[in-house]
Amino acid sequence: MTTTPSGRDRLRELLDAVLDEGNRTLGDMAGGAHASPYHFSRMLSRDVGEAPVALRRRVMLERAAWRLRHGATVTDAAWEAGYESVEGFSRAFTRAFGHAPSETGTAGGSVWLAPQ
Repeated sequence: MTTTPSGRDRLRELLDAVLDEGNRTLGDMAGGAHASPYHFSRMLSRDVGEAPVALRRRVMLERAAWRLRHGATVTDAAWEAGYESVEGFSRAFTRAFGHAPSETGTAGGSVWLAPQ
């Protein structure tokens, strides 16, 4: 007997697929949630209000800001956030937070970003 997941369980499954370290593309995320990229994107956007790739980028940058606030180096935060270069990470971080990652420090400013 197979059962379908409840709405909350399905949302959790979708979010897990977005945040899984191995899922960096929309196709990977959709595969992790056992859905087509179109259906996955449509469901997540409807339920969360943010596109999957934008959600992943925002959460990874928030995690990086938190790590920087707690003593991580910019290089370590960039790699952990999935960026292939520190320069690319620095550009994305500055665009999102309004200041360079090296200026995050241990005090002041929020590590949370508003959904786009």
